[in-house]
Amino acid sequence: MERCREHPVVLLIQDTTSLKSTHTPVAKELGTLSEQKSEPVFLPPTLAVTPQWVRLGVLGGELWQRLETSPREERRLKGIDEKESRRWSAGYQLAGEVSSFATETLIVNLADAEGDICE
Repeated sequence: MERCREHPVVLLIQDTTSLKSTHTPVAKELGTLSEQKSEPVFLPPTLAVTPQWVRLGVLGGELWQRLETSPREERRLKGIDEKESRRWSAGYQLAGEVSSFATETLIVNLADAEGDICE
């Protein structure tokens, strides 16, 4: 976060990366990609960059895995903290923390359409 203080504007970009291990000794026990024995692990990092694309670092990200898929009606009944979409609000909260730390810097939080949440 310290590097964010050095710039007038910092973009905090959220995006989710899917990680699926296929080339490690442990991966042999997981089966092939077509067998679908394992679910990917997701990492939604928050990348800090300047508008000129100077990379300032990775500020946040929590590994998670979808263990089971729930029906749409069940998901609609869950609160935001129980849904996968909580990662977007966590990124927004992180942007607030960075803004409090780097008070002279304009912090811009960017997420894709999934981040447009109304609760």
